[in-house]
Amino acid sequence: MKYYSKSNKKEIALVALLVAIVGMSIGFAAFSTTLNISSSASVSPSSNSFKIVLCDNNVLNYCDDYLSEYVLSGKEFNGARDIDGFVSDNYAGFKVAFTSNNQSVTYGFYAQNVGEYDAYLSSIYFEPLSDGSYKRCSASTTDETKATDSLVQSACNGIKEKIIIDGSTYNIGDNISGHILTKGESEYIQVVIEYEDGAQLVDGPFNVEFGNLRVDYSTVDNPVSLISFTISGTEYQAEEGMTWNEWLDSSFNTGGWYANEESGAIMRAGAKTGEVDCLIVDNKSVFASDLIDESASYSSLRGFL
Repeated sequence: MKYYSKSNKKEIALVALLVAIVGMSIGFAAFSTTLNISSSASVSPSSNSFKIVLCDNNVLNYCDDYLSEYVLSGKEFNGARDIDGFVSDNYAGFKVAFTSNNQSVTYGFYAQNVGEYDAYLSSIYFEPLSDGSYKRCSASTTDETKATDSLVQSACNGIKEKIIIDGSTYNIGDNISGHILTKGESEYIQVVIEYEDGAQLVDGPFNVEFGNLRVDYSTVDNPVSLISFTISGTEYQAEEGMTWNEWLDSSFNTGGWYANEESGAIMRAGAKTGEVDCLIVDNKSVFASDLIDESASYSSLRGFL
């Protein structure tokens, strides 16, 4: 029989313990933990957070009336000086009766930025009238003596409308950049209608009608280039690079055009039930995904659905 000393027993026990520890460490190393995180977010800012209101003063959120200034200048006015005034925050109707050239009228009010975003003046443009024009002059037919039409049309060139915003005068259709209306601030807007000095005089009364003047503010300083195009002789406007789909949903679409849900073809309702006007170019249908081409000859073809 073989005997072991106590010291040998200790060594054997120690080796066995080390093996056990190594075995435990290997066992724990075989485990792992995986943490899966799936993230998503939906953000829908309220359109009410961007708000420009028109007012008679520059005190935010306080409006007694919507017209702060009405100034006539030039030769003495003997005719009516009617103002429709502001019907709402987004529409103003102005009327004046000139009696001669070298007369003008200025309407003034404030644009208040009461929203939560800075606002940038992006564009100023006329909406077309029902005949597609932006200014229409016609002899009055309510008087015994009717003005000569050729004189009326010549005088029409001398009757103009311009807009002054925060001291800067803008022409209709100008690209605008760098004009900011900071949130919590206001700026002064003036609309001037003038019968220019030296413009054609007319031998009878006549009426002048402008298309609605639009002043657009945006949350980004992104100047737009406006283009003009015609559909069967009626003139429309669009932003350069617009597709028809973008145009259909914009304020430029003043003709009631829409895209057919199935085909995407551009059309509008005709005068009779089931009748439609289909937009065509080069004898082909125009679709919502197509780009608007200002040089194209667009027309409409009447048919039935």
